[in-house]
Amino acid sequence: MIVARDWLKKIREENGLTQAEVAKQLGIVQPSYQAIESGKTIYPNAKTAIQLGKLLGFRWTRLYEETEDPDDEVEG
Repeated sequence: MIVARDWLKKIREENGLTQAEVAKQLGIVQPSYQAIESGKTIYPNAKTAIQLGKLLGFRWTRLYEETEDPDDEVEG
């Protein structure tokens, strides 16, 4: 199962960051971040999810929700 995370790519791009830049700030390699963003990694570890939420300004638990609702608001 792949969980669509177009919202995550949009937030990253709005923050002016590349996948490689986000991965570096999280202390992971770019392919690992790409797997989170693409939905191939459905449930990233909590530490990474929390750091990612803080970095990009969204509620980190959103990564564990299986929603594709485009109207789901971003929270800081």
